[in-house]
Amino acid sequence: MKEKNFPFKTLFIVLMSLMGLLFFVISAIFVFASINDPFFPPYAYLVFGIMLLIVIGLLSVISTFIYKDAPKHNMEPWMWMCIAVFVPNLLGLLIYLIIRSDNKTVKVKCITCGNNVKEEYNICPYCGNSLDYKCRECGTKISPNWILCPKCGTKTEQDVK
Repeated sequence: MKEKNFPFKTLFIVLMSLMGLLFFVISAIFVFASINDPFFPPYAYLVFGIMLLIVIGLLSVISTFIYKDAPKHNMEPWMWMCIAVFVPNLLGLLIYLIIRSDNKTVKVKCITCGNNVKEEYNICPYCGNSLDYKCRECGTKISPNWILCPKCGTKTEQDVK
């Protein structure tokens, strides 16, 4: 999937920035509230920091997974990163995983324009190039970048139909 200018990339960056600011404000309130409390446990800062690192690490892992996995299923990665990260209780990730499993169409690249098209297409819908390559001897469907026909062993050349 070619990289396009979607508003979801900007939305994701803005929302992550706001979430970072929110974490900073919560941390500041936590520190200032604990300064005047004589019964505040000294290890609470460590626990709070570890919890914060776990949350940030989990969000980073989810974002990276979706950014790399969504284009394989012909889905917009920035939109799904927004949904997975900002829908609470990991429901966004669950929604992504359910929808993604239905979108397992096999894609091939057109050698003329480079766009992904479904394997069963005979003509590229983007440039009109013929995608139905057959061996000139036995008629077996072959890939345009193969050197030999897997069925009969005939060498393929530029005149392959």
